[in-house]
Amino acid sequence: MAKEESTPLSERLGSVVTRAADETAVGWFSARLSALADGYDRNVFLAAYAGAGRRLRTFEAQPSSADIGHARKLGVYSLGDWSLDRFARCALIAAVLEAVPDAEHAEIVDEVYRTGDNAEREALLAGLALFPDPQRFLTTAIESCRVNVETVFAALACENAYPSLYFADANFNQMVMKAVFIGVSLTRVVGLEDRANAELSRMARHHASERTAAGRSVPADLDLISSTPDTTVEPA
Repeated sequence: MAKEESTPLSERLGSVVTRAADETAVGWFSARLSALADGYDRNVFLAAYAGAGRRLRTFEAQPSSADIGHARKLGVYSLGDWSLDRFARCALIAAVLEAVPDAEHAEIVDEVYRTGDNAEREALLAGLALFPDPQRFLTTAIESCRVNVETVFAALACENAYPSLYFADANFNQMVMKAVFIGVSLTRVVGLEDRANAELSRMARHHASERTAAGRSVPADLDLISSTPDTTVEPA
């Protein structure tokens, strides 16, 4: 991945895999990546995407500082903690998006999310900001914030600038409050300070009041969003 900006995303991500895995695993991965580059085959792709965990999760990914810095520029702050199968899965998605018409991209990404297990969903969501024109995948991203599996929710909501970059206020606010409800620290939400707004503050204060009235503790990090001033202008 530590290559010039013009290098295809599938190759940049794939290079992390080929540097870390053994010959057998690299051979398996490279063959699938090449097949997808030659033309999209749904069954080949979904089988490879699912199989990456079994084939590659035991190897340690070692992205370079340049890899990590490039990802941060695009909004992915967790790259240094990715497993090798996550790199492989995102490389496979990138290969498909590079091979098929743009009009098919959103549907393919949505199918990956709908048909994947938790780890497969997490890989997609964690890397969503890396893919070309990522705002096209808003429907899938917003849907993922409704899930009750904390690790899947956190793959998009935490160490990931995608929501702060592309969500409308209503969707961003709902995601932040979902983080509060399920106990995910708001310090992990990228761009929270910039996206804080009066409605989010109102929601946070209401939640704090409800917990206080019920004799329950109020999360300390709720202060991060409860003090945004209401800028609504009252009519004269």
